[in-house]
Formats: sequence, structure tokens, C-alpha cells
Amino acid sequence: MDLSHAAIDFFWNQVHKFPATVSRGEPEPGDRGRESLMASTYWQSVLRRRLSRRRALAASGAAGASAAFLAACGGGEGSGGGPKDGSGLLTKPSDETGKPQRGGTLIAATATRFTSWDPMAIPAVPFKRDYNELFHLKAGKLQPGRGEVAGDLGESWEFSPDKLTLTVKLTAKAHFAPTPPVSGREVDSADVLFSWERVKAQGLYRAELANAVNPAAPILDITAPDSKTVQLKFKEPLAGALYLFASQSAMQMPIVPKEAADQGKLDLRSQVAGTGLWNRAEVQEDVRFVWKRNPGFGQDPRGQLPYLDQEDWVVIPEYAAGLAQFKAGAVHMFAVQAEDVIVTKQDVPALELMATKLTTTPRYVIIGQGADSPFRDERVRQAYSMSWDRDLFIDTTFNVSKFEAEGLPMETRWSSVLQGESWEGWWLDPKGSKFGDSARFYRNDIAEAKKLLSAAGFASGVQYASAVPAGHPYGPTYNRDIEIVVGMAQNAGFNAQPVQPQFATEFRRIYSQGSGDFSGLSYVNLFSAGVDPSNWFFRYFNSKGSNFYGFDADGGGRHQGDPRLDQLTTAMRLEFDEKKRMEIGYDVQRQVAAKMYFIAFPGGANGFDLAWPAVRNRMVYVDDVARPVGVTGSGNGAVWLDRTKPPFKPA
Repeated sequence: MDLSHAAIDFFWNQVHKFPATVSRGEPEPGDRGRESLMASTYWQSVLRRRLSRRRALAASGAAGASAAFLAACGGGEGSGGGPKDGSGLLTKPSDETGKPQRGGTLIAATATRFTSWDPMAIPAVPFKRDYNELFHLKAGKLQPGRGEVAGDLGESWEFSPDKLTLTVKLTAKAHFAPTPPVSGREVDSADVLFSWERVKAQGLYRAELANAVNPAAPILDITAPDSKTVQLKFKEPLAGALYLFASQSAMQMPIVPKEAADQGKLDLRSQVAGTGLWNRAEVQEDVRFVWKRNPGFGQDPRGQLPYLDQEDWVVIPEYAAGLAQFKAGAVHMFAVQAEDVIVTKQDVPALELMATKLTTTPRYVIIGQGADSPFRDERVRQAYSMSWDRDLFIDTTFNVSKFEAEGLPMETRWSSVLQGESWEGWWLDPKGSKFGDSARFYRNDIAEAKKLLSAAGFASGVQYASAVPAGHPYGPTYNRDIEIVVGMAQNAGFNAQPVQPQFATEFRRIYSQGSGDFSGLSYVNLFSAGVDPSNWFFRYFNSKGSNFYGFDADGGGRHQGDPRLDQLTTAMRLEFDEKKRMEIGYDVQRQVAAKMYFIAFPGGANGFDLAWPAVRNRMVYVDDVARPVGVTGSGNGAVWLDRTKPPFKPA
């Protein structure tokens, strides 16, 4: 299933310093329309100002130097190590894992709400605080993670010689939370079997995992030889098999307690009882969420985590109020908006400013395959992509120029169909020499885009339906980003006609979870980063994939897919040599670029995170979503509080 859920947008907003919204009832379509009009006016004016600046640079001869800098910062080929800090404002992360002060309560601010606490009901990253999978992805230490699989509930594992059976030994160090009815007991194979049956019956990823649900899915069955052993049977050898049970984003098969079979004893919609390092202990709607450390979490090689006793998420719906609380020291960590980072640091010099890793806008344009959709013609899709000024989008939404003006180091990347923050070596740089001819469809070329439209029979431009759901829970950046790309496309002759399907019904059924049976374009929130690329490519670009959006190589509208992509995505899943698998992945990226069946939003950049100095070991373990702590994504279970540092008062 797609990851187009409020949790994705909320956590991305936190990392990128844009405020999320709290809805006390879905807005009426008229309200959403007024919001969209206001956003369009504002962001188009921002784009015009930045475009004027770029033209001025070009007139002065500085554009070449600016472009060279952007290319140097773009990662991949010729990155040259990236830019250096010239601001004097940054604090470098310091590894203090070996000398923590245990105990205390970390206070963070949030503007989110949870409609359910069932980890199989919505694809929400926060549930990784409370639940575990069989495996997890190792965090990077002072650098991004590389997608290495490590044990979690599974302590050791072994494949049979034919790679069709995976035997997993469960750890004795993992215990459920010390609350009834699980009462801190050790996890066993019956919990895994119950979780598997529950995934098949109602899990969001049942079509991704269970062969009984989708004949293209890999898992035939899961059995238990004894109380501490499970065996997984696969229909064919799968190179990315372990990654199905080790996600960096939402969990595909969280292990939940067998007691949940009796909803009268344990209702996962409202009760939390997992094996994670945290246990949600208290909920005060619109006030705070309280997590206490799970004393039964013992499977991390760094020792007994978390170091904290408790973490409070204080609900502060208004951004200005949250910022004021943060500056006053009532909140230890807060998602400061990009445009406020510098002034907040200047106002409160004691705050520590750290650079975050590069992240990209987690959205994609999905293409309507209906009979009257102009986008069934690949030339129209190519023209649409060429209408985007990707550097301008990134500069506008990530505050790149303003940070650079302060001497802060910035790295930018364009996304291919794989987001630019993906594991090192898998992303193919559309600006690099290795991409090939289809990279031209990522470049901003309005004249060429108009030629393509004319050749497709649209010399006077294209009227198309642009479906943005009414009542969506994605927060303001979703509408903002769409308004920007819609405005850019208009320069090439694409004239959007707004359509507002209801989010909970029509949008999810027809658009985000459908098969392309609509006209025009729509927009979904998805992460390709932090997911095994071979599994992700198969999911969306193989005609048998669980989220195949119904395209055809010839635009015939028969939902038969692209034979070339079917061949590549199948071969990639079955290839165990990683270098060869990467090369196949590059070919997938080139083919999708040539056909533009699915268009990633332009790309992204690094950001900056502020916190009080009392929060120690921050930003040391990168991508440690399996051991999360703070809502900004800047921490993990290995952070601790030094109560001799601000905002704490000296004794």
C-alpha cells in the first residue's frame, strides 16, 4: 500500500522545519480552495523573486559559478566532499555514547494527532517507538546509514542452500512492555505467527508480502518449529528478502502480542503493548503524549536503551507558541522553520545548531491512464517534467540561498525516480554523465517542452485535471509543493483544472491506491529512500507489483505495463550480486526517466536542527529510526540529558 499518510508529512515537516497542522475536523472543500489560492499567490511571488535573482546572477556572469557550486554539492559523481561551514554557527555532533547520564524526561513539541494506535492500520513511523520487526536497518554513526540489516527480534538467521527457506532464531532479550495483559513477558514464535496471520487478514502490506493475497508476493507461509524459532517460506529466491522485515520508514510486519487476538483483552487501536524501547504510557488528547522506557528492551548492542526514563510530546498546535516555548527553555527540541533558524540562533545563542543529512521532498506525481488523459502520450509526460526548474524548487523550499548567504554549508540533489537521499550507490544522479540521454527530461527546457506538446497535438497547450484531495491530513507543505510545480508547468502550456476528491474515500480508492483509472495528474506522499530499491521498484513499476499504477508502454490504457521494466524489476529482485543489482537499478531509473510514468518531486537539500545543549549525543546515530526518540528526527534512543547544561538551571 502507499505511504501517503499524515505521519509521513508530519515527520518530513519536522525534519525540514515546516509546521504541521492539527485538524479538529476535516476542512470543507471551500476552505481548502481558499487555502490553495492563498498558497498559490504567495509561492508564485516567492518564485518570481528567486527567479529574478537568478536572472540577475546570469547577467553578472555569476550564474556559471552558482551552477558549478550546485553541481559540486549534488553528491554522486564529482561531489568533492561537499561545502564547508563558513558561518561559525554550527556545532559538530559529538559521540558521547559511552558516558551517558541515565534518567530524566526529554520534552519535545508536536502538532500531530493519532487516529489509531494500531501499527498495522496506518503506516506511521512513530509506531517504531513501541514495536519491533524481525530485523532493523543499522544506523550510520556520524554519517547516513547504508542499508545494512541487523537483528532485532531475530537474533540470528540462516537461509537454506536454495534460498527458499529462512530460519530465524528469536532473541531472549526482547520483552513486551510491563503492562497487562503482556506484563513484560518474553516475545515468542506464537507472537510472530499471530502477527503474520493478522498482516494477511488486515495489514496494509498484505499484497506486498503474502502470496495468498497477491500471487506475485514472495512469502508462501511462516511456521514455528519451536517457541523461539520461525521459518519463512519463499516462492522464489529473493535478494531483498530481509528488507521486507527491516524498514526504515513504516513497518510492513510489526510484531504484536498474541493476546491481541482477543480484542476484549487488548485492543491495539487504543492500547499499546510492544517490544520497542518505548512504551506509550499516557495520552492526554490535545495536551501531551507520554512515553516511558520499556525495561524489557535489551536487544541493542549499545547496551540498555534508552538512556532517558521518559519522553513527553507536548501538543502545541500553533507554531509561534511552540517557538516561544522552545526559546524559553520549556521545550528541549523543536522543529524551527527554515526561515527562522538563523534569527532563533541569534536570539538565543545558547542553542546548538547542527546540520542534518540531505533529505528530499517525499512526493510523486502519479499519471492518469484514463481514456481522455493527455498524459497517456509519453511526449506530454516528458514535457511536463521539463517544465520544472528543479534547482529553483529546491532553493525555494529548502531556503538554500539564504543559508548559503550566512556561510552555512548546503548540499543539493535532484531526485531521479529514486529520491536523492537513497542509500549510497543506488541513486543515479540525473546531472551526472552516467545517466545517459534520458537525463534531458529532468532539465528545465520550456522551448523543448513546448515542441513536445506541439508534436503530441497540443500546440495551444494542455488543459488537465489536477487532483488535490479535500480534507487531506498532510499539512501545509503538501499544498505548497503542488502549487509550485503547477505554476512551473503553466510556463510550458499546462493549464491545471483543480479537482478535489475526498481524501478518505475517492482519493484513496481511485488515486493513491488505484490503478491509474483517472484523467490528468494527482500527487502522493511516498518514500523511496530507506527502502530496498529492488523491492520498491517491483512494487511500483512491475505490472504485477502491489502498487502498480496501470501504465502501458504504448499508452494504450490496457494496464499491461512496460515489458522492459517488467524484465528489469524481476531480474533485480533475483540478482544477489549487489553491484549487478545496482546496475539493473540504474537501468530502471533511465527507463523511467525516458518514459516518465511516475515523476518524483524535484529533489532536496540538507537542513539544520536546533536544540538545547542539555540534549547530548544528538545527531550521532543517523537514520536510527528503529531507535527513535525526538519528533524532529534528530535523535534516537542513545541521546541523554546533561542537567548541568541549559536550559536546566545550575544547582
